[in-house]
Amino acid sequence: EAVDLLLEVRRLGKLADSSTVVDERNCERVCLYLLRSAAFLTDPEDLDVLYQTAYTIYKRLQKYTDALRVAIKIDSVEYITELFSPSLGASDVQKIQMALILGRAHSPFELEGDDDEENERLNALIGNCAQSERYLSVIRDLDQVAPKTPEDIYKMTAADGIAA
Repeated sequence: EAVDLLLEVRRLGKLADSSTVVDERNCERVCLYLLRSAAFLTDPEDLDVLYQTAYTIYKRLQKYTDALRVAIKIDSVEYITELFSPSLGASDVQKIQMALILGRAHSPFELEGDDDEENERLNALIGNCAQSERYLSVIRDLDQVAPKTPEDIYKMTAADGIAA
C-alpha cells in the first residue's frame, strides 16, 4: 500500500532513500511490485523514476544481478558500468554471473579498464565466446555425457508396468 501511495504522490525516491522502509525482508516483494506496476504507468518520467528506484534498492542491498536486470531493461550503460566497477565491491562470482546475464541478453556492452585480464575474461562471457564448451563442461560435471534412451528415462517396473 505504501508503494501505491508513493506512486500516486510521485515520491518513489523516498523508498530508495529509506533503509527502514525497504530492507532485506521485503526488498524482493517491493521491487517486484515496482517492476510489475511499470506496465501500468503511462508517463515516461514516472517510469524512469520507478526503474531508478528499483535499481537503487537492489544496489543498496547488494543484489547486483537483480540491479543488472533493471539496468538492462532501461538500457543504461552507466548503470551496467557502475555494477562492474571495483568500488562497488561485487565478488568475482557475481561479476561472472552478471557477464553471463549480459551475454544471454545479447548486450553489446564491453568492459574497459585497468584489469585487462579479468575484463578480457568477462568480455568473452558477455560475447558468448566458447559457450558450447561451457555447456559440455557442465554436462561432464553432471556425468550426463551419454544420451539417454526413453527406457532409461521412463523406467518401467516389470511386475506391474507402472512408471517408476
